[in-house]
Amino acid sequence: MLSVAKFAAVLSAIYGLIIAFVGLLGAGVGLAVIFVAAMAIVGFVTGAILAFTYNIVFSMTGGIAMELEFADD
Repeated sequence: MLSVAKFAAVLSAIYGLIIAFVGLLGAGVGLAVIFVAAMAIVGFVTGAILAFTYNIVFSMTGGIAMELEFADD
């Protein structure tokens, strides 16, 4: 669960960097840094909640079963 949360934090921080770069043109450097940090924290918490929820649903339902067939060319 923690690895999903860390991944979500990094991904959200990258999104935050992109958005902060646009906001940097009008808001300033301080606000951009705070925004990136806030996005990383929100991403971490969201990732942890989603991973926890996924694990509960997976344990109750047994997950998704898939059957794959290879096509002969």
